[in-house]
Amino acid sequence: MHLNVYTKIIHQIFFNELDQAVTSLKNLNSRDKKAFLRFVSFSRIEHFFIKKIESKNIKLIFGSEEASWLKNNSIKRAIRTAESKSFAKKISKELKKINVNHIFLKGINMHEHFYQDNLIRPLSDVDILIDKQNLCELIEICKKYNFDTTLWDSIDINDLEIYKNPTLKHKNELAHVDIHTELKSSIFVDSQSYKEFGQNLLKNAEINNSNLCSREDTFLHCLFHGTIQSNYNVGPIFILDIISMLKSDDINWDLINKKVGEYKLKKEFNEVMFYISSSMHVSNVIFKINPNKNLDFKDLRNIFMTIPKNTSLFALRGIKDLKVAFEKVFHKKYVFQHNQQKLYFKYFLVNLFRLFNNHVLLALSNNFGNSISKKRYKLLREK
Repeated sequence: MHLNVYTKIIHQIFFNELDQAVTSLKNLNSRDKKAFLRFVSFSRIEHFFIKKIESKNIKLIFGSEEASWLKNNSIKRAIRTAESKSFAKKISKELKKINVNHIFLKGINMHEHFYQDNLIRPLSDVDILIDKQNLCELIEICKKYNFDTTLWDSIDINDLEIYKNPTLKHKNELAHVDIHTELKSSIFVDSQSYKEFGQNLLKNAEINNSNLCSREDTFLHCLFHGTIQSNYNVGPIFILDIISMLKSDDINWDLINKKVGEYKLKKEFNEVMFYISSSMHVSNVIFKINPNKNLDFKDLRNIFMTIPKNTSLFALRGIKDLKVAFEKVFHKKYVFQHNQQKLYFKYFLVNLFRLFNNHVLLALSNNFGNSISKKRYKLLREK
């Protein structure tokens, strides 16, 4: 199935061109129908797809077995989301007991402010931002609730350099906690604004005595994450979140536009809004259309509506990038989680295997992902 066919159908579903979407799905051959459902699942939008296309049409087009597979995946994601939200509340309660300032990031806030249904918007993990000095306390709390903290159990906070966020998996394998002590943009862009944004979130959490972002900051974090933090590698769920927020009556868009300027996000904001406003009405209060010859609707549709499968091999552009690639293989900041880890050779091999699978094999086996990776990294670096 050609990339443009996939993204066109997903776009039609998102923007309520449902008759066209159903017709397009019926016209797919058997192999492409199966591949399309896998793309829907990789994008974590199973229930959204079921709700829009309707179960009777899905059974008719894809067959009962595939329809059941899709529904079961949706239910599994909803269970995982419920588990994540439950652990988020427990962890936050424990942190409050010992007066540790913290704030939840995008996913939990999306559910608090914009979604009521665990099926529609699944969570893959719980993202929490804290001060580095409070990391040990949070690790202990997570350990208490049966998260695997093995790599972080013996850290000395006074001599600690964190290379990768602690990502802790629960023993039931349903819940993950991703701990941030700062927010970092992609290594391929030179931006301090995301780090500043995170620092301000923690300050506001302390001032407001709240572990939740405002609606406006939730929008900004979603925009950061879907663009310069992830290399545009989030997939359709990013657009689902943005559309949900655009439909909210409880957001101060004047404040958002002001902060978009302060955090140097105008380029990214314009890209996303140009794409969405091409297919649905967006108020002039939110976004004033400014024709930009550099923005191509079809390219943006492919960038935003393709499953998240980037390979950074297509980000490499010169000596500086080749140095980064070399470091990603050998440097301890990419091999280890933190500077107090030992057994370099063991984790070097683990890292090498991961890089080979996630980048080399992906590039060799990807039917259309390579072209979209190129487009995503090109857009990332455009001024």
